[in-house]
Amino acid sequence: MSSMIPCPNCGRPSDGRGTYCAKCGAAIVGPPAQAPPPRSVAAPATAETGRRQRRGVVRRVVSGLALVLIGAALYWGYWEHGFERIEQLLGPAYLPASPGHGVALPQYSAPGPSIPSPIGADAGSAFERVWVEGDTIDGQGYTGLRVHAVVHAPPGSRLIFSAHFHYSDDSPVRTEDTRFRDPDLCTATSAGFVAGGGGEEVSAFLPRGAMVLELGDHSLQVLPALLDSQGQTIAVAPAVSFTARRDPDYITRVRVERAGGMFGSARHVSLKVSFYLEHALTGTKGGVVAQFEDSQGRDLVGHPPYVNAANALTAYKDFRGSTYLGVQSYDNVEVTIPASLVPEGASALVFVEDPTTRRAVTEAVHCRVP
Repeated sequence: MSSMIPCPNCGRPSDGRGTYCAKCGAAIVGPPAQAPPPRSVAAPATAETGRRQRRGVVRRVVSGLALVLIGAALYWGYWEHGFERIEQLLGPAYLPASPGHGVALPQYSAPGPSIPSPIGADAGSAFERVWVEGDTIDGQGYTGLRVHAVVHAPPGSRLIFSAHFHYSDDSPVRTEDTRFRDPDLCTATSAGFVAGGGGEEVSAFLPRGAMVLELGDHSLQVLPALLDSQGQTIAVAPAVSFTARRDPDYITRVRVERAGGMFGSARHVSLKVSFYLEHALTGTKGGVVAQFEDSQGRDLVGHPPYVNAANALTAYKDFRGSTYLGVQSYDNVEVTIPASLVPEGASALVFVEDPTTRRAVTEAVHCRVP
């Protein structure tokens, strides 16, 4: 009944569909028409709205890139310290020889004659002889020393050749590189191999910088051992003595390659040299020199501008040095020379010089040109 409308004259209710009262004929006014609900209209786009949208997109892109960079940092951090994690679990005897980067970089004396050391051992394994080769370079271009041994072991056995370094008074040589530290905190290196059955030569490489030595000459000894795949010692050899000398200026790595050509040919020979200098240079520049020899060790004839005062084939690259005291590190100073001037089988003597005094500040590293 809420929809009935009373007649204004007689009061009779009416349903509002008629215009006049059925009883008295008076006019009846219907209910007021209801306005339709308002329609929502989107606000027009403005320049400020567009800027806000663009800022949102930029923020999302930057956030995504930040997550990618954090993930990459965590990934490389894991592999960077992977050797340390393995060493904590298994010990350094299981680790392959790899380059170290300590501050004190020793220079080793030239290798002496082989020192025989026949030894009986368990499981048919024994050393025949052991010797130390100084001033050598490994397959990745790192400089250092190499401990060699001729061993006898059952065919097919998986063994580890390890070498531990001590002073002549049997005190251990310390290291700052955990990759070359045994459980007794002594400098050590190792290499795994599969025995062939006869007397075979094995070797383990120790880079410059693995041993922390004071400046000057040092009487050292290396203690070789053979370990089985479980890390148990099965053969040892007597200590082998040698002399190590630590200089203040030294080359740590030389990477040599033929590069830059098309269809398999090379346009130049590249030598990337890394080194440490502790002595201050006379001026603000230093130089890296590469002098080339043939397969017989004779100087190759120079071709201008690749020639020195002795008419030998020589390449040179200067670098910005420092006149301040303290250890200065230089990485990958690149010396190049046209590949057509360097025949196959050639080698290079690489050293760092002070161009003001024309004096070599490091001893030369002898490396083969591929």
